[in-house]
Amino acid sequence: MEWRYALEGGGSLTVEEAGLRAVLTAERPEDGRGLYKAYLRGPSGRALLGTLAPEGGRLRVRRTLTLDDLKRQGAWPPVGGEAELAFSFGRDRAPAGWRWTDPAGLRFGEEALRAMAARQGRVLLRSEGEGFLLACPFS
Repeated sequence: MEWRYALEGGGSLTVEEAGLRAVLTAERPEDGRGLYKAYLRGPSGRALLGTLAPEGGRLRVRRTLTLDDLKRQGAWPPVGGEAELAFSFGRDRAPAGWRWTDPAGLRFGEEALRAMAARQGRVLLRSEGEGFLLACPFS
């Protein structure tokens, strides 16, 4: 059995029941706004499908999950789907816990990482433990 839904937040979701599993494909137009997460909605909950990644000029994620796992999350049988902007590429305001920084002042062990960060102009930085995390737009 196969279902098709319009994703709340834009795009589409296809759900194909394959025995004890479901094959789920979510996609939406690439709008350059940031990273999106896709969810399958059920009667009493939702299941994370993952982050939509660039593929063929669109953003797409494809997952195969067990029906038992989806039922435990309240997401089976399906009733719809959602696409949420999880991280904005907006350069004006940093998300909570992050700050904009010039990568030239950061020390990297890898030359390739240093060169990539330098091309960004500025990157988002968050301290974590004894290290740090960087976030950069990608295409």
